[in-house]
Amino acid sequence: MKSTKQLSFGISGAPGAGKTSIVDEVFRRASLKYQVLASKDVSRSLARRGVRVNTESQTDDYLAFLSVRVRDMLQLRADLVIYDRTLLDVLVFMELNGHASGWLKDLTQELIRWQTGQLSLYFYVPVEFEAQGDGCRITDPEINRQIDRITVGLLREHRPDFIPLTGSISERVRTVFESLSRLGLNLRVE
Repeated sequence: MKSTKQLSFGISGAPGAGKTSIVDEVFRRASLKYQVLASKDVSRSLARRGVRVNTESQTDDYLAFLSVRVRDMLQLRADLVIYDRTLLDVLVFMELNGHASGWLKDLTQELIRWQTGQLSLYFYVPVEFEAQGDGCRITDPEINRQIDRITVGLLREHRPDFIPLTGSISERVRTVFESLSRLGLNLRVE
């Protein structure tokens, strides 16, 4: 594997918008040439451990998400590190659930500022089709539209240079590769 300076990116969007499909494809193709690590499936992993997710989350649950996300930021090192959802997504759900207040909100915003400052790029996947159920993700179109609005608002505040990913999976992956290539991670854009 070639070594280069570490690049990283975060990706946010409503449940079922296609984030994990993009991450999986970028991971598959980039790992042919570079060392790549991905932080993903955190919700499913924490849900299996009894953490309430989505609209059920409470203070302890947000703290579990923050803990895992901060740990990953501190520990994951590779040529390319991918974050399928970030600390910003924790605040999205806090806002959705009406829990974004007080010290927990202040802490989360400080952590978001830290993380977004560390990420080389930040991608956003808008809702372009209805989410398919998988036993964990939210499929209610109105809730997903709310999540989408909150996500865009927080991205404008915390990472206004975010890059929207639209179209087919291959078009979205092409945008990611083009963006990474501009930063020096030379990947073949198909």
